[in-house]
Amino acid sequence: MTVSTTSFKAVYDGNGSQTIWGFSFACPDTKSIVVTIKDTTSGGILVIPPGGFAVSLNPPLGANPTPVGGTVTYPLSGAPLAVGFQISIVRSLAFIQPVSLANQSIIYPAVVEKALDYLTMLIQEGQPLLIPTPFEEGDDA
Repeated sequence: MTVSTTSFKAVYDGNGSQTIWGFSFACPDTKSIVVTIKDTTSGGILVIPPGGFAVSLNPPLGANPTPVGGTVTYPLSGAPLAVGFQISIVRSLAFIQPVSLANQSIIYPAVVEKALDYLTMLIQEGQPLLIPTPFEEGDDA
């Protein structure tokens, strides 16, 4: 696959009825998604623990090993996110290199491609000179 977008986050305004929020960026697994809620009145930000939301990734397309896009369900129960609040969905990868290629063994193209996808996604997340907050002006949902 190619990682064809530089996006690694999506920000939405609460409307009092929506509980399923989409995102269109590549993500290797559901554990790489971080969800935060911002109170636009006070500016307070709450990081939602992993058990407080559910992530569903789109299936990989064709031979592409890395899924692109998916949905976050938040909240899992209770009232939907109210007007005056924003939800931020961010891909946050660990700074590791989990692929090991052994000398004189079979190397599958999908393994190499997935490793390159991971590196590209890490570079995208590190692009800003300063670590951004999950909510910044100019974010596209």
